[in-house]
Amino acid sequence: MGQVIDNRYKIIKKIGEGGMGAVYLAEDTRMERQVAIKRLHLVGRATDIDFFRKRFEREAKVMARLQHPNIVSAFDYGQDQEGVYLVLEYMPNGSLVERLRKGIISPEEAAKILIPLAEALQVIHHQDRVHRDVKPGNILFDAYDNPKIADFGVVK
Repeated sequence: MGQVIDNRYKIIKKIGEGGMGAVYLAEDTRMERQVAIKRLHLVGRATDIDFFRKRFEREAKVMARLQHPNIVSAFDYGQDQEGVYLVLEYMPNGSLVERLRKGIISPEEAAKILIPLAEALQVIHHQDRVHRDVKPGNILFDAYDNPKIADFGVVK
């Protein structure tokens, strides 16, 4: 770790991984805050880097327009020698998947999660968008345990 992206984002550790990339905890050295870096590693892959760059750009701009306390904020996006990246609000309290693995959630706790998410989805729909990938892995919790919708890569 310790890599610096865009002379600004210092990678601290990997916090998630998928088929084409990973999510890292990083420090935004300019703003002095922790962020999440969603990075697609495209080096050495037979893929259209421009396609993914445009997709990340679109995802970042969609998220930037969706101002709501229960939607993960996007701060920046870019491309470097390793691929494309998206800078997001860091969500330190994990995902709904992790909570469900610990056991059953009470009806009261479920309501505390679902009602704010329904309000966030309403904001998305009022902008003539559909998330298309609402699932426990895309429901994250901030430092105050507020649920937030993440991953707007397939929004239409």
